[in-house]
Amino acid sequence: MHAYTQESQLDAFLKLEDYYHAIKEREPNNAPVHCACAELFSRICCRQSSAIGLCQGLLEHAIRLDGLNAKYYCELGHVFVLNGQYQSAIKMFKESSKK
Repeated sequence: MHAYTQESQLDAFLKLEDYYHAIKEREPNNAPVHCACAELFSRICCRQSSAIGLCQGLLEHAIRLDGLNAKYYCELGHVFVLNGQYQSAIKMFKESSKK
């Protein structure tokens, strides 16, 4: 059994960051991959602001690539909720309902 420590938390974030950069480099025009990775990261990040920032970056890029996909806006709203940015979340949820 692995004990949860600050060190393991930092190690996990560094791995997520490496993965984030690999996606940005290898799949720069693949909006569904950006969204899928952001979904995964947001579910395992334990509300760490640094990891949530990675999720936000991936989703914002996905929206730039495909601004008509409601799922991307909804996921970004979820990320804003995790980060305590409720007004931004509401804005994204409303935007997703228009798509």
